Amino acid sequence: CSPFGAGFQCTCEDPYRWPCDKCLLHGSCDNITDETCGCINALPPDEEYCQLSQLSPPVVYEYLTTIELQTTNVTVIEELRSILDNISYPFPIDSNILISEVNITT
Repeated sequence: CSPFGAGFQCTCEDPYRWPCDKCLLHGSCDNITDETCGCINALPPDEEYCQLSQLSPPVVYEYLTTIELQTTNVTVIEELRSILDNISYPFPIDSNILISEVNITT
């Protein structure tokens, strides 16, 4: 939210939106589309915030990470391989992060 004239405007970042009831109650400072708006003309009471738009698909990022180990100990490599082979993939780290594949090369 930022000062605007004698009041405030609260703008949501994509993919967040204000629900229609807040747009109508506080006045929308952009177009109301799909029962939501991206900006209201007031500070919302009760610590209300923009809500994730149900119409937006989730943002998916994929990362390829390389971890280099410097060892000549075959036992260490085989133990690591055994641990990684016994994991079911995709392996969840938390509700938003999954390890989908692990590959050991030499």
